Amino acid sequence: MSTWNDFFWPLIVLKRMEMYTIPVALAALQGLGYVVPYGTLLLGATLGALPLAIGFLIFQRWFISGILAGALKG
Repeated sequence: MSTWNDFFWPLIVLKRMEMYTIPVALAALQGLGYVVPYGTLLLGATLGALPLAIGFLIFQRWFISGILAGALKG
């Protein structure tokens, strides 16, 4: 339910296309016509995920050490 609200709330509140979040913008691209531009959608999803992937690669050492520090030893 919260995932749906993460999509639906920006869809209701934001009126200008320049302020859309990435999932809302991708859904708006998909609903333009009968032909779905899969290449454009894939590019948008890739560009949306790219900052997260780069951030993980940069801070990977701290993510892994945090996960290992919180692991239970048995």
